[in-house]
Amino acid sequence: RASNATWLQRATKWAAMENGGAFSNLEELQTVSQDLMQQIREKMREGLDPKAFYDDVMHFVHSVRWSEPWLVGLIATEIVLATVVMITRKNLSAQTFLFFLLFVMVYWAENLNTLLDRHWKKFATQAYFDRTGLFLSVVYSGPMLLIMVFIIINNLVQMVKMMVKVKRMELKFKAIQENKRKGKKKE
Repeated sequence: RASNATWLQRATKWAAMENGGAFSNLEELQTVSQDLMQQIREKMREGLDPKAFYDDVMHFVHSVRWSEPWLVGLIATEIVLATVVMITRKNLSAQTFLFFLLFVMVYWAENLNTLLDRHWKKFATQAYFDRTGLFLSVVYSGPMLLIMVFIIINNLVQMVKMMVKVKRMELKFKAIQENKRKGKKKE
């Protein structure tokens, strides 16, 4: 409670300085902040509406020319990468290499977006690349991050299987040692 009061006092002073003394008392600031919070809640509810999300996704899907050669090549490359990851799922070295390769590719996505934003006219019919990098995140980084999540989950599953195998071997070894000790005691 004391920290909330302190925060409100600081906010009141800040608002008074920013607005030239527009908030004359704490109640006025509380009213304004409650109105602001109500507006934020309403906007968040609108954003969480499944229909609005579906409409946004459909707008994105229909605004992209999926038949552009570079985009077909990118999607094909991602499919090949996912296939290679699935094929090598039991090979830890290959999975580790692929994970770090994908990591580096995602890490450099921002720089790639900047480069593609400058030169999009050479290979695309539309300017897909903007400062926020939303398009590249959806079609480039997103699928690669999903593949990376698969690699992590696969490695965790392999680790658990290995732990079970090691524990079974340990129990067998202890049982053999116990049988040897019992055999020596009988003699």
